[in-house]
Amino acid sequence: MRLSTMKVLLPCLALALASAGNARGGLVVFVQEDNSGNYLTINQPGNGQSITLTGTYSQLPDFSFTGFTVTSSSPGNSGEGTLFGTGSIMSINPGHDLVIVAYDDGFTLPAGPVYQLSSSSSYTASVGSDSTGDSFFFFSVSGPPTTSVDVTQSPGHNYSPLGSSGSFNETPVVVNAAPGYSLGQGYAWTSLGTGSIFSPTGLSVITTIPEPSSVALLGLGTIGLFVIRRRLAS
Repeated sequence: MRLSTMKVLLPCLALALASAGNARGGLVVFVQEDNSGNYLTINQPGNGQSITLTGTYSQLPDFSFTGFTVTSSSPGNSGEGTLFGTGSIMSINPGHDLVIVAYDDGFTLPAGPVYQLSSSSSYTASVGSDSTGDSFFFFSVSGPPTTSVDVTQSPGHNYSPLGSSGSFNETPVVVNAAPGYSLGQGYAWTSLGTGSIFSPTGLSVITTIPEPSSVALLGLGTIGLFVIRRRLAS
Protein backbone atom coordinates (compact mmCIF):
# COMPACT_ATOMS: atom_id res chain seq x y z
CA MET A 1 0.00 0.00 0.00
CA ARG A 2 1.18 3.55 -0.55
CA LEU A 3 0.20 6.36 1.81
CA SER A 4 0.18 10.11 1.28
CA THR A 5 3.45 11.07 2.94
CA MET A 6 2.52 14.32 4.63
CA LYS A 7 -0.92 13.05 5.69
CA VAL A 8 0.92 10.38 7.66
CA LEU A 9 3.93 12.33 8.90
CA LEU A 10 2.10 15.30 10.37
CA PRO A 11 -0.27 13.23 12.58
CA CYS A 12 2.77 11.18 13.64
CA LEU A 13 4.60 14.37 14.54
CA ALA A 14 1.58 15.51 16.59
CA LEU A 15 1.58 12.21 18.49
CA ALA A 16 5.31 12.45 19.12
CA LEU A 17 4.89 15.96 20.50
CA ALA A 18 2.03 14.85 22.72
CA SER A 19 4.11 11.95 24.03
CA ALA A 20 6.80 14.43 25.04
CA GLY A 21 4.32 16.51 27.02
CA ASN A 22 5.40 15.40 30.50
CA ALA A 23 9.06 14.87 29.66
CA ARG A 24 10.12 18.13 28.11
CA GLY A 25 13.74 18.64 27.27
CA GLY A 26 14.18 15.10 26.01
CA LEU A 27 14.41 13.10 22.81
CA VAL A 28 11.32 11.26 21.57
CA VAL A 29 11.29 8.67 18.77
CA PHE A 30 7.87 7.68 17.45
CA VAL A 31 7.47 4.74 15.02
CA GLN A 32 4.30 3.60 13.26
CA GLU A 33 3.49 0.96 10.65
CA ASP A 34 0.74 1.36 8.04
CA ASN A 35 -0.82 4.39 9.77
CA SER A 36 -2.36 2.06 12.35
CA GLY A 37 -3.38 2.88 15.91
CA ASN A 38 -0.60 0.63 17.18
CA TYR A 39 2.69 2.51 17.46
CA LEU A 40 5.98 2.53 19.35
CA THR A 41 7.14 5.57 21.36
CA ILE A 42 10.49 5.84 23.16
CA ASN A 43 11.40 8.86 25.30
CA GLN A 44 14.88 9.68 26.62
CA PRO A 45 14.75 12.68 29.01
CA GLY A 46 17.59 15.18 29.16
CA ASN A 47 19.79 16.87 26.58
CA GLY A 48 22.28 15.32 24.20
CA GLN A 49 20.51 11.96 24.15
CA SER A 50 20.52 8.97 21.82
CA ILE A 51 17.86 6.32 21.10
CA THR A 52 18.54 3.06 19.26
CA LEU A 53 15.98 0.66 17.76
CA THR A 54 17.18 -2.95 17.56
CA GLY A 55 15.41 -6.15 16.56
CA THR A 56 11.66 -6.51 16.10
CA TYR A 57 8.76 -4.90 17.96
CA SER A 58 5.18 -6.10 18.39
CA GLN A 59 3.88 -2.73 17.15
CA LEU A 60 5.97 -3.06 13.95
CA PRO A 61 5.68 -6.73 12.99
CA ASP A 62 6.83 -6.38 9.38
CA PHE A 63 10.18 -4.65 9.98
CA SER A 64 13.39 -5.51 11.81
CA PHE A 65 15.87 -2.89 13.01
CA THR A 66 19.63 -3.26 13.02
CA GLY A 67 20.79 -0.51 15.32
CA PHE A 68 18.81 2.37 13.84
CA THR A 69 19.92 5.30 16.04
CA VAL A 70 18.80 8.91 16.42
CA THR A 71 21.15 11.24 18.31
CA SER A 72 20.33 14.73 19.57
CA SER A 73 23.07 17.30 20.16
CA SER A 74 22.76 20.81 21.56
CA PRO A 75 26.25 22.08 22.52
CA GLY A 76 25.26 25.04 24.68
CA ASN A 77 25.89 28.47 23.24
CA SER A 78 27.89 27.41 20.21
CA GLY A 79 24.93 28.45 18.09
CA GLU A 80 24.12 25.10 16.51
CA GLY A 81 21.96 22.09 17.33
CA THR A 82 21.61 18.83 15.42
CA LEU A 83 19.54 15.69 15.07
CA PHE A 84 21.27 12.80 13.34
CA GLY A 85 19.76 9.46 12.36
CA THR A 86 21.55 6.44 10.96
CA GLY A 87 21.30 2.65 10.87
CA SER A 88 19.61 -0.17 8.97
CA ILE A 89 16.09 -1.56 8.69
CA MET A 90 14.95 -4.80 7.03
CA SER A 91 11.57 -5.47 5.46
CA ILE A 92 10.29 -8.83 6.73
CA ASN A 93 7.00 -8.89 4.82
CA PRO A 94 6.11 -7.02 1.61
CA GLY A 95 3.67 -4.18 1.12
CA HIS A 96 4.03 -2.06 4.26
CA ASP A 97 4.76 1.55 5.20
CA LEU A 98 7.05 2.60 8.02
CA VAL A 99 7.15 6.10 9.53
CA ILE A 100 9.77 7.28 12.03
CA VAL A 101 9.57 10.70 13.69
CA ALA A 102 12.33 11.97 16.00
CA TYR A 103 11.70 15.07 18.07
CA ASP A 104 13.52 17.08 20.76
CA ASP A 105 12.15 20.26 22.34
CA GLY A 106 15.02 20.73 24.80
CA PHE A 107 17.39 22.77 22.65
CA THR A 108 18.61 26.20 23.71
CA LEU A 109 20.43 28.77 21.61
CA PRO A 110 21.51 32.36 22.16
CA ALA A 111 18.74 34.90 21.75
CA GLY A 112 18.15 35.47 18.06
CA PRO A 113 15.40 34.91 17.49
CA VAL A 114 16.34 34.17 13.87
CA TYR A 115 17.75 30.76 13.00
CA GLN A 116 18.53 28.81 9.87
CA LEU A 117 17.18 25.29 9.42
CA SER A 118 18.91 22.98 6.97
CA SER A 119 18.94 19.24 6.43
CA SER A 120 20.25 16.50 4.25
CA SER A 121 19.26 12.90 3.70
CA SER A 122 20.91 9.95 2.04
CA TYR A 123 20.50 6.20 1.93
CA THR A 124 21.91 2.93 0.75
CA ALA A 125 19.57 0.05 0.05
CA SER A 126 19.57 -3.53 -1.07
CA VAL A 127 16.33 -4.00 -2.96
CA GLY A 128 15.12 -6.92 -5.02
CA SER A 129 13.04 -7.15 -8.17
CA ASP A 130 9.89 -7.11 -6.05
CA SER A 131 10.93 -3.80 -4.42
CA THR A 132 11.22 -1.60 -7.51
CA GLY A 133 8.33 0.59 -6.35
CA ASP A 134 9.83 1.38 -2.94
CA SER A 135 10.04 5.05 -1.93
CA PHE A 136 11.64 7.06 0.88
CA PHE A 137 10.77 10.54 2.14
CA PHE A 138 12.76 12.66 4.61
CA PHE A 139 12.06 16.06 6.18
CA SER A 140 13.27 18.36 8.97
CA VAL A 141 11.13 20.73 11.03
CA SER A 142 11.69 23.37 13.68
CA GLY A 143 9.52 25.68 15.74
CA PRO A 144 8.81 27.04 19.21
CA PRO A 145 9.02 24.50 22.04
CA THR A 146 5.33 23.68 22.22
CA THR A 147 3.15 20.69 21.42
CA SER A 148 1.89 22.38 18.28
CA VAL A 149 2.60 21.06 14.79
CA ASP A 150 2.59 24.63 13.47
CA VAL A 151 6.28 24.41 12.62
CA THR A 152 8.57 25.59 9.85
CA GLN A 153 9.27 22.70 7.51
CA SER A 154 12.27 22.30 5.28
CA PRO A 155 11.33 21.44 1.67
CA GLY A 156 11.78 17.70 2.15
CA HIS A 157 12.72 15.22 -0.54
CA ASN A 158 11.14 12.09 -1.93
CA TYR A 159 13.25 9.28 -3.41
CA SER A 160 10.77 7.47 -5.63
CA PRO A 161 11.39 4.91 -6.92
CA LEU A 162 14.08 3.86 -4.47
CA GLY A 163 17.41 3.00 -6.07
CA SER A 164 20.52 1.43 -4.58
CA SER A 165 21.67 4.76 -3.13
CA GLY A 166 20.90 8.45 -3.14
CA SER A 167 21.56 11.75 -1.40
CA PHE A 168 20.03 15.21 -1.26
CA ASN A 169 20.78 18.51 0.50
CA GLU A 170 17.90 20.77 1.42
CA THR A 171 17.77 24.49 0.70
CA PRO A 172 18.18 26.23 4.10
CA VAL A 173 15.04 27.80 5.56
CA VAL A 174 15.00 30.88 7.81
CA VAL A 175 13.19 30.13 11.08
CA ASN A 176 11.81 32.62 13.59
CA ALA A 177 11.70 30.98 17.01
CA ALA A 178 12.31 31.62 20.69
CA PRO A 179 15.77 30.92 22.16
CA GLY A 180 14.35 27.59 23.35
CA TYR A 181 13.25 25.68 20.27
CA SER A 182 12.22 22.30 18.93
CA LEU A 183 13.94 20.28 16.25
CA GLY A 184 12.48 17.24 14.54
CA GLN A 185 12.88 14.98 11.56
CA GLY A 186 10.78 12.37 9.84
CA TYR A 187 11.43 9.27 7.75
CA ALA A 188 8.83 7.44 5.68
CA TRP A 189 9.68 4.21 3.86
CA THR A 190 7.24 2.35 1.63
CA SER A 191 8.49 -1.23 1.25
CA LEU A 192 6.83 -3.30 -1.45
CA GLY A 193 9.29 -6.20 -1.44
CA THR A 194 10.62 -8.77 1.02
CA GLY A 195 14.11 -8.83 2.51
CA SER A 196 15.01 -5.30 1.48
CA ILE A 197 17.78 -3.85 3.64
CA PHE A 198 17.46 -0.11 3.96
CA SER A 199 19.99 2.25 5.61
CA PRO A 200 18.61 5.80 5.74
CA THR A 201 20.72 8.68 7.07
CA GLY A 202 19.17 12.01 8.04
CA LEU A 203 20.84 15.16 9.34
CA SER A 204 18.89 18.16 10.66
CA VAL A 205 20.81 21.29 11.70
CA ILE A 206 19.61 24.56 13.18
CA THR A 207 22.02 27.50 13.50
CA THR A 208 21.68 31.03 14.83
CA ILE A 209 21.93 33.82 12.27
CA PRO A 210 23.83 36.86 13.59
CA GLU A 211 21.77 40.03 13.90
CA PRO A 212 22.59 42.79 11.37
CA SER A 213 24.28 44.82 14.12
CA SER A 214 26.52 41.89 14.95
CA VAL A 215 27.44 41.44 11.30
CA ALA A 216 28.24 45.16 11.04
CA LEU A 217 30.45 45.03 14.14
CA LEU A 218 32.23 41.97 12.77
CA GLY A 219 32.86 43.80 9.51
CA LEU A 220 34.17 46.89 11.32
CA GLY A 221 36.46 44.71 13.42
CA THR A 222 37.88 43.06 10.31
CA ILE A 223 38.51 46.45 8.70
CA GLY A 224 40.16 47.69 11.92
CA LEU A 225 42.54 44.74 11.98
CA PHE A 226 43.45 45.41 8.34
CA VAL A 227 44.21 49.08 9.06
CA ILE A 228 46.35 48.20 12.10
CA ARG A 229 48.36 45.69 10.08
CA ARG A 230 48.95 48.25 7.33
CA ARG A 231 50.20 50.81 9.86
CA LEU A 232 52.52 48.35 11.55
CA ALA A 233 53.93 47.31 8.18
CA SER A 234 54.63 50.92 7.10
